[in-house]
Amino acid sequence: MKRTAKYLLFIFSALMICAFLSDKRILAATTKWDGTYVYKKDASTFDIDRKVKYSGSDYSIKITNNDYNTSYVKKTFKVKKNTHYRVSVMAKYADYKLEPGRTNDVGACIGPANIGVLPYIRSDGYSGTDWQELSFEFDSGNQTQYELALYNGYFCYDCKGTVYYSDFRLEEYSGRKTNQWNCMVVFFKNVNAQVVMDGKTVNYAQTLNSTDVEYIK
Repeated sequence: MKRTAKYLLFIFSALMICAFLSDKRILAATTKWDGTYVYKKDASTFDIDRKVKYSGSDYSIKITNNDYNTSYVKKTFKVKKNTHYRVSVMAKYADYKLEPGRTNDVGACIGPANIGVLPYIRSDGYSGTDWQELSFEFDSGNQTQYELALYNGYFCYDCKGTVYYSDFRLEEYSGRKTNQWNCMVVFFKNVNAQVVMDGKTVNYAQTLNSTDVEYIK
């Protein structure tokens, strides 16, 4: 009986170890984010955190700067040509500190990994301790691949601290913002109405003659 229990305990332990190793491999295969740095090679670490994560997510990507640095993880995604995309992720910080002498408090942000991409765009920066969505949009143009990065610090705005990224999304987006206005202007040839001006009701009458009409056209 003791020998049987011993064997069962051994098999159970082996299964737990295999499950753990298998989980690590699957995680590595599904994330495929590559960690890198800008200035200090040994100042930053990259990891997966299953405890600190946004609600509904399985894990967060953890980037820690132990010294003032800019670091990031990057990943290349397949995209369709001439398509508008929206990128979003939830982010939060622990122990954030901007490098002394710096004034632009960027902290965490998402954007293209290649800063030579024009026109260059990225999300707003964030350095708070509560979960906050970061997002930006881009047009793929003639590209079939797009390399994105999740930053801890941003080039000339180095920082210390740990940023957690969770619930990353890359989506085709039709709700594109634009500064182009669609509007219609209506002219009435004859107007005769009562209007309120400076708290007083007055009669307003105006007539456009043929010269006025031609000028408007």
